[in-house]
Amino acid sequence: MKRALVPYFNIGLGHFAFARSIKKAFESLPEPWEVNLLDMGREMPGDRLQNTYVESWKKILAAPPAVKSMLFGLNRLAPWSISLGIARLNSKSSQAAGELLRQSAPDAIVACHWGAAHVLHRARKDAGIDVPLFYVYGEVAGIVPQIRSGADTYFYMTDEAREALLGIGVLPEQLAEIGFVLQPGLELELPDRADSRRELGLDEDRFTVLIAFGGEGIGNAYPFLDYFRQQGTAQILVLTGKNRAFFESLKTRYPDRPGVPRIVPSGYIPDIRTAYAAADVLSGKCGASFAMEAVRYHRPLLITGLGAPNEGHNRDYIVDHGYGSYVPRPAQFAAEIERLSSDPDAYRAALEPFAVTRPHSGAEDIVNFVVNRIGR
Repeated sequence: MKRALVPYFNIGLGHFAFARSIKKAFESLPEPWEVNLLDMGREMPGDRLQNTYVESWKKILAAPPAVKSMLFGLNRLAPWSISLGIARLNSKSSQAAGELLRQSAPDAIVACHWGAAHVLHRARKDAGIDVPLFYVYGEVAGIVPQIRSGADTYFYMTDEAREALLGIGVLPEQLAEIGFVLQPGLELELPDRADSRRELGLDEDRFTVLIAFGGEGIGNAYPFLDYFRQQGTAQILVLTGKNRAFFESLKTRYPDRPGVPRIVPSGYIPDIRTAYAAADVLSGKCGASFAMEAVRYHRPLLITGLGAPNEGHNRDYIVDHGYGSYVPRPAQFAAEIERLSSDPDAYRAALEPFAVTRPHSGAEDIVNFVVNRIGR
């Protein structure tokens, strides 16, 4: 039986969702594969990788916009400084990672985070282990230089992502196009809208906005929700991710009151399709997974801000393709909801770009490519 190792860092929803989708696609093959998911931050010895790739990123997400811009600006001006730090980290982690590769003996590595690709490329090189390394580039557009990790193949999902990878020196023969990679289960159609709204405690007949701030529940929510509470007529379902304190704060800050727009917080939802089915539009920061899910389910995306400056490329992709709009101020946010909820023609026009969206079979594309390459 062949083995696949699927490493990731568990930050937000996207990387772990990609890993689970790829595992599911491998397990659907006629010939069985043994697939091992590897949380590099939690399962590698020590806390060095967890602190660098996970905890540091959480701090960046929660930092003021000026700090984020400064950090990303430094990376643009002197990418060698960040790359040097990564190389030193990979060197210190190389022996343990090499031992992991010897013990697990994978026939293929499919990395779902650029840091995981860096660590395992260095490890296979130092240990002299001949195993193909594939990297899934999870953004719909844009790039940072550190994405170039030494992987043999880079999977990309859009023309914009392909051009970005070429721009940092990845060779054309190293590139392979795939469809969107989504969370397991999101290949299925949505449940009934009215049933979903009842299940989530929403009004069945009211225009509904689903607003999310990523798997960590980090974002500048209150100015938008406060303004909407005073001006809006629709209802908002807020996904709070892993952030329990955020959930409790929303419940206290926005109690149900007669004649006031409803703001309904929700933590874990067993089937996220329920939330998408309940929504007429989506809103929040523009992480790649959220953007792809908006396109998958034909829900216009109102982008309120960026979790980090690199999400600006995702924003541009959504806006340029007509899949949503950028509403960085609370008044813009509320006005766009009011326009779409009060004007049926405007809402129908917002749905028209989705008629030409591509099939979404990225995990299956990855697995088929890997199987064909391994068989050569």
